[in-house]
Amino acid sequence: MFMNSDDRKKLLELFRQKRDCLETILKMTRERKFDVVEEDVERFHNFFQKREVLFEKCRNLEEQIDEYIISDEDKKSFFYKDVEKTENEIKELVRQIIAIDEKNKVIMNKLLRLIKDNIRNLKVSKQVSRGYGEFFSGESYGRFDSSN
Repeated sequence: MFMNSDDRKKLLELFRQKRDCLETILKMTRERKFDVVEEDVERFHNFFQKREVLFEKCRNLEEQIDEYIISDEDKKSFFYKDVEKTENEIKELVRQIIAIDEKNKVIMNKLLRLIKDNIRNLKVSKQVSRGYGEFFSGESYGRFDSSN
């Protein structure tokens, strides 16, 4: 059974939206340079949050694409050539993103370690401040108040 014209247009549009989303991710990934310094931790976190939102959009588009069934007859049509071309572009974008991520893996791992160290230090500081909490509360100072 052939897809109707509206289905074909919608499916092709979903593929194009996914391609555009991946192009945005690739552009972000190429432009992003990180050093292993504490100031980059926040930038690193923000970058990955934005990227995760875009990847989630791609996953949602993929789920919508999967709802369409392309018959053998559809694969012979002119429309399918556009779909196939866009699918190939998507595969190439994913390949490029993975290649850049592999190159940046060492830096990303170092930044993740820095983040973990910062979290660990915050936990220790919190424990220390709890330990001194009673001493620094107003009750402790009252014992040394000469006005009483």
